[in-house]
Amino acid sequence: MGGSRRDHQEWRLLRQIVVQLPEAVVVAVREPESVILVNRQVSQLLGWNVVPPLSLRRFVTANTRRTLDGRPLSLEEIPLVRALRYGEVIRQREILLERSDGRSVTCLVNAAPLFLNRRKQFGAIAVFQDITSRASEQRLREELFTFVSHELRTPLTVVEGIAQLLVTNWEELSVEERATLLRDLLTATRSLRDMLERMLQLAELQKAGTQQMRISTLVTDLVSAVLRELADELAPFRVEVQVPPDLTVDIVPLHVVQALRSVIHNAAKYSPPGERIEIGAYREGAEVRIQIRDYGPGVEPELYSRLFQPFQRGRSHGKPGLGLGLYQAKLLVEANGGRIWHEAPGGQGAVFVLAFPERSSSTTDQSDAPIPHHVG
Repeated sequence: MGGSRRDHQEWRLLRQIVVQLPEAVVVAVREPESVILVNRQVSQLLGWNVVPPLSLRRFVTANTRRTLDGRPLSLEEIPLVRALRYGEVIRQREILLERSDGRSVTCLVNAAPLFLNRRKQFGAIAVFQDITSRASEQRLREELFTFVSHELRTPLTVVEGIAQLLVTNWEELSVEERATLLRDLLTATRSLRDMLERMLQLAELQKAGTQQMRISTLVTDLVSAVLRELADELAPFRVEVQVPPDLTVDIVPLHVVQALRSVIHNAAKYSPPGERIEIGAYREGAEVRIQIRDYGPGVEPELYSRLFQPFQRGRSHGKPGLGLGLYQAKLLVEANGGRIWHEAPGGQGAVFVLAFPERSSSTTDQSDAPIPHHVG
């Protein structure tokens, strides 16, 4: 870059600052429009190896950017572009970035023009802060408020109604009628307890993440543990299992058993009795993938983008539920360094895939240790 000695000094200082900042930082220049400086956090955030110099268009189009409501941003709406081309200062702009691995990241973006020696603008700088966790927590709080306002109202109304009936008509009720009402009251209170316990479990999982040691575990042991737990529930179905005996993954076994239980329970919940449920596992690159397929009605297309969010239920086909199972599975899988996604197979049903890193040499080898079971 041409210019005076002072210009070069300012440029060296800028480079030092960018490299040391903990946030992802991008510096672009006008002539020609290109990205000339990034720190290592940029590649980590975007999911691909960003090596300057590269054209501005290549950089900003490599990852889809959206508004929080899902609308794709045009080139002219991107904060770095606006700061570079028009000298605008963009503050605290929240956007969704789609990484190369398919994950969405919520970012807080600040962008501003850059000047040499306070004269002519030569470029722009953008700082990206990953606020995915914060945004998820805020969204969960809002959804939880909505859920409590609506879903909990029904069992609470049932409890109140039965209690009122018992209080005001106790003497007139027969022994059999009292027993029936008390059983209904017990069922409603248990339903409330189950709802609250499930939400508390999710809150604890979000707060703590995974602090347990991952161990090398055979996939066949994980699947067998889940099938034993769900034996009664799966009895009406034809469960077909194809898992190679040597596949191992680096995970917290209890977490993955819980995640698999949620997905397989979902498959049974929406499948007609007598239908197949297929459970398989295979290697794909450095991953081990566990696949569950059912032949039920499948997932409604309008639900695809929200499938792993909390309190999401489709038209549900008359099935009860909180809409938390797949969300819980996602938290557990990602806490173990894995991924989970849905595929729409040709024909009937749904496919869910859980992918984990294959066993590494640095992982504690406890493949002979028993798989812990869920309690409660």
